[in-house]
Amino acid sequence: MINPSTTASVRILPNNKVYRQLFEAQIQLSDAYNRVRNNQLSQSVNITSRPDGLPLVRNIKPHEPQKQKWLTSMSYNNDSSTNPITIAFHDERKRRQNERQQQLDELKREVFNLPDNITYTETEKAENINDDATKKGNLTERLASNRATKYNQLWAEFLEKISETNQNLLLELEKVTRLCNTYYEQGDKEIDEHLKTLIYRKEITSLTIKSFEYAFNQLDKYLPQRLSQIQEYCQSIEDLELERIHKIRDLFKYYSERLYRTHHLSDKDTAYELEKQANELNTQIFDNRRVYAELEAKLLAGETVRIHRNQAELVNYQNKWRDATWIIYKQTWISKLSQCRAKLEPTILSTCQTTGIDINTQTNLFIEHTQKLNSFIPPTSTRENAQKWYNQGYDIVNKIVSKRQELVQQINEIINNEIDLLKKESKLIQENVLRTKVYNEEQLRIAYERDIEPLFAERKQFLKDSVIDRIQVVYEQLTNAMYEILDRLLAFIKPAAEKWDDHQNRLEHVTAQLLSMMQECRRPHDLQNEKKLIKLDSTLDE
Repeated sequence: MINPSTTASVRILPNNKVYRQLFEAQIQLSDAYNRVRNNQLSQSVNITSRPDGLPLVRNIKPHEPQKQKWLTSMSYNNDSSTNPITIAFHDERKRRQNERQQQLDELKREVFNLPDNITYTETEKAENINDDATKKGNLTERLASNRATKYNQLWAEFLEKISETNQNLLLELEKVTRLCNTYYEQGDKEIDEHLKTLIYRKEITSLTIKSFEYAFNQLDKYLPQRLSQIQEYCQSIEDLELERIHKIRDLFKYYSERLYRTHHLSDKDTAYELEKQANELNTQIFDNRRVYAELEAKLLAGETVRIHRNQAELVNYQNKWRDATWIIYKQTWISKLSQCRAKLEPTILSTCQTTGIDINTQTNLFIEHTQKLNSFIPPTSTRENAQKWYNQGYDIVNKIVSKRQELVQQINEIINNEIDLLKKESKLIQENVLRTKVYNEEQLRIAYERDIEPLFAERKQFLKDSVIDRIQVVYEQLTNAMYEILDRLLAFIKPAAEKWDDHQNRLEHVTAQLLSMMQECRRPHDLQNEKKLIKLDSTLDE
């Protein structure tokens, strides 16, 4: 029989680390058991039966008829009337209840504080025996009832104190959480207002890279403060939880002694109930620890994510600022390109005006020179005069070609100056972009190749195709046309000049023959006259 005077000591664990160690030890034990079981199941075991050996499992054969009925039916249900395992379980539970009832009956038969010597008559003795039996039963029942009532009251008070401690913890947690939420709401508003003041409310073109660097530095300053505040908040929760654990430990120490002194249950059963309640509280503590750890992790991760979200929003706005600033620089270059387009024709006209006048003069001279053929008639229409006319026209065309080359060179200089101006403007824009850190070199290269370089290449191609090449083609056509005109006119007048030259040659030949004939005819007469003159001179001399 269990001695009710002995009081079992209640084990109070020092802190929650022991629970964690117990929990981890149970996990390790379970893992080790599973590994051993898997190893044993993976290896086949051959059991050889021996006729003279002892059986490994004792065959108790409980309730043979029911078992036979269950085996033949094979219903695989949990009916307690046919399942032998359930029947054995119910029988074992009934046996334990009977043992408890016997122990309780033995306790009820105990009588305390009776006198040592009592004298009775035979009749009184018989009556007193009956009365004593009745009183003894009433006293035992009353003591058991009082002990049960006191035990239940203490147990209810104990649970109420635990509930009150838990409720106080909830109130403190709500208070701390309210303060933390207020802090973070104000902090969020402060951060949003600060970012709006620094970045979002300003004109995007008035921002610089330093504005964004300052904003990023401000966000970096906010993050450690808020993370430390989260850790302080979680530490305060831990402190409240530790305080609750200490209070519950004190409650266990105080009420366990009082519960043992009630002697309602045996020390073993009382210790079992306390241990059961302690296990429930330990489970709550484990859950609370896990929840607190998850809360801290979620708060830290959430705060980090929120800061990263603000940083991402700031980065997106910074990218918008970069794109807007680059668009401004691009529009500056495009406006310079538009100015060059507008100034190209007036610049060419003003610069090439003198050369154009000279070309116009030489062209008019060429036209006048071609019109001289209208007066190209005999006797001037000779082959020599035709070649001379051709050479003079060729010289005029050469002068026109020289002036045109000079004009093309001037236009090339104007176009090269425009290209150099645009290139200089683009380099200046690139330097400003790198200096203001709008883009890095790689981003600038991509943006330049995407936005400016196609326009620049298109402009250079336009100047080359539509201005230089076109002028050269037109001038080449005009020059070839002038040379062709000279050649065709020369080819036109050359036969007539050759005919005239042949006619002139024939006339000269005939004239020479006539002169020769006249001289032959006059020679005798001239000889006579010469003789007469000599004779006259001699006569006169005499």
